[in-house]
Amino acid sequence: MNKPSAPCMVVFHVQVYGCLHYRAELCVRTALRPQYGKNWDTILNHLAFNINQLPCKTLGFSPHELMFGRNLRSQLETLKDEFLGNDAGEKAIKKNVIAFITDLQNRIHTANQLAKQHSEQEQKNLRMAQQEHQAKNL
Repeated sequence: MNKPSAPCMVVFHVQVYGCLHYRAELCVRTALRPQYGKNWDTILNHLAFNINQLPCKTLGFSPHELMFGRNLRSQLETLKDEFLGNDAGEKAIKKNVIAFITDLQNRIHTANQLAKQHSEQEQKNLRMAQQEHQAKNL
């Protein structure tokens, strides 16, 4: 039996994408249906918001951090701050618009630079692990 000299990996295939999309929807539906019954699709906005708060392993940042320079506050966090009398929201209102935009641009730029560095490091780690795996199999 001949072993291939280079690893063959398919990341995306057009014919498989529809199947994967269906499987992802089926997984979400079966996870949410026991709690929410036939109204499982009403929670999807909250689910998408919370998923976008989770950091990506490759980049080290969440999609919200990369897009907005910080994680967004949920309605529950806002309600908690109002109830406890914290003034986190008032601090943002008192900030000058130009200072806010400049600060936001700086945070987004820094987050993107850090994400690129983290992604490069993850790719190096993956390459090394793949080479070690190939060396063991030869």
